[in-house]
Amino acid sequence: MFSLADYLLAPRAEAFPTGKTFIFTDNRNYTASRDDMVAVFRDMRFNTGAAIYQYVREANDPPSVMPRHPGVLTYCIYGTGVVTTDELHFEGKNFPDEQPTVKVTNGDGTVVYASLSACRNWQHLTEFKELPNVDHGAILKGNKGIQAVIDILSR
Repeated sequence: MFSLADYLLAPRAEAFPTGKTFIFTDNRNYTASRDDMVAVFRDMRFNTGAAIYQYVREANDPPSVMPRHPGVLTYCIYGTGVVTTDELHFEGKNFPDEQPTVKVTNGDGTVVYASLSACRNWQHLTEFKELPNVDHGAILKGNKGIQAVIDILSR
């Protein structure tokens, strides 16, 4: 159902304004807090998913959006300007079995801008490159993403 990468891509509360809600249902709403993310898996009747999510989150404790800076020059390259799912609205629908109404925002088609740009928290020894209209997969496979890496390597 989910791969490990899916759990790593789950929203992290540290990247968003406090209380930012991502999933809306008739019975309850869910933020990106650790407790709410575990609850959404359990409420979906996917207890294995809840356990895996907790395991993945505990591997990055204390919680942060980004790991500690490695202390060497680092490049943060990410796409922007691609419609990306931001919120799932299940109000009036059978959560989780019916398709939600989706609210979108700026991102790379997979990850929202707030998470993509979290590397901007690294203030020193980091260069940032936003690639307009480049989706998540094209960062490593598309011409613009490859060219950005070539430009760095050919300096």
